[in-house]
Amino acid sequence: MDTLIDPHDWAASEFGHAAIPDARNVARLVQMAQRVAERPLPKVSAVFEAPPELEAAFDFLENERIRPQALVASCQRATARRARGLARILVPVDEVLLTLPDPHATRGMGSVGERATGTRGLIVMDAVALDERGTPLGLAAMITWARPLVRDPRPHHRRPALEKEIRYWIHARASVREGLRGEAPDTEIVFLHDCAADAWPVLLDVVVRDSQERERTVLRSSQDRRASAQKGSPSHLRSLLRRAPERWRIRQWIPAKHGQAARRAKLEIRMREVTLDLELAPSSVHTKVTLWAVQVHEVGRLGRGVVRLDWVLLTDRPLRTRAEALEVVRWYTLRWRVEDHHKAWKGSGSDIERTQLRGRESVERWMAIHAAVSARALALVHRARDPVEGEAPATAAYSASELTALRVRRKAHGMDTPSELTVAEATRLVAIMGGFRPISDRRYGPMTLGRGLERLLFAAEVVRAIQADTGPPQKQQRSRRK
Repeated sequence: MDTLIDPHDWAASEFGHAAIPDARNVARLVQMAQRVAERPLPKVSAVFEAPPELEAAFDFLENERIRPQALVASCQRATARRARGLARILVPVDEVLLTLPDPHATRGMGSVGERATGTRGLIVMDAVALDERGTPLGLAAMITWARPLVRDPRPHHRRPALEKEIRYWIHARASVREGLRGEAPDTEIVFLHDCAADAWPVLLDVVVRDSQERERTVLRSSQDRRASAQKGSPSHLRSLLRRAPERWRIRQWIPAKHGQAARRAKLEIRMREVTLDLELAPSSVHTKVTLWAVQVHEVGRLGRGVVRLDWVLLTDRPLRTRAEALEVVRWYTLRWRVEDHHKAWKGSGSDIERTQLRGRESVERWMAIHAAVSARALALVHRARDPVEGEAPATAAYSASELTALRVRRKAHGMDTPSELTVAEATRLVAIMGGFRPISDRRYGPMTLGRGLERLLFAAEVVRAIQADTGPPQKQQRSRRK
């Protein structure tokens, strides 16, 4: 059976080889991850109801000998093992703000949001690994820091780059690289960054590192930088793209998002090779880097309140054909998987911001477990939606006892279940068991599926216990009496 389905098997594969002191702590970590996967709740006391388990969980989370980064490194190795054998993986990276109240300044939290509001919390830069179809493989990196409570008096443009938060983008890239290369050395890594990463330190890292490693990067530009074509006079990035020799139009379905209705958009795509002129602030030194630029611009008339789609993507992947440019655009559309991960982690799922743990490192250990659980939940959802994996027989992901339990529970509510199920069909029925209402074109989310799996696995244990007591059915012997 698939290790993602059963929480114990998943927890053992995710944390069973964590580099933390004492094998008993490793076993405890596996047990804690299993419980969180079954009940992804923010409060430790809500996850562990039995007093011995609750006390053991607090002892683990408050153990100063256990580094939070060791838990993340264990998740990275598990993700790398799943990526082994794949030609390429996509790694969207993004940061997220966690609001964690610290009124008495005892939790070690920093400033988040506007300093004038006095909001406290932590900032996390994390990444998830995806296969080329966009199915999550697991957590790829997680770096946490607390922003100083007092603002640096120096102007932002006068501060060295290594003292700005842009350095965490580079640290995250290095962490992904280090975590994946040990288990999947031949797999190409494609980093996906939004416009927050459009800064010269990241662009230099792209040019230097990607040329040495099996890596590519797709980054959304936020600045109209000084640039030039290979055989042109100095200009700016968008001006060069407007005069790009390569351009074409396509029709693309844009799903509903941020209060805007779904629509079928007409997109004009332009691409060309450009040389960017980077100013290495705060010095006045300039350097040039050559990348490929792709602009995706929505044309035509739009409805009231609809924001026109307009992306400029920079990549170090050579783009010689229309198919290669469209592939880069498709890769970037999968960057939103990391935002879905954040939504499950801090919003509709684990709701990690409601944790009441006091010490910062205790919070970080708890966050690492929940981040891995949220990545698992997201992977389960997208694997069921995948047109290839979803059409496989249900027995590829579910055991016989789990499928029996699914049919028994549905029959108890007066519902019939087809004798032959695919992974997608069985997972949808499990989501219904978790509270999903199959109306219109809505899709179930990771937490709804998690609740359904929790109920299914409990019922499957009952089925296995009954089967163990009764044993296999005996064939009735014919009487020899005439």
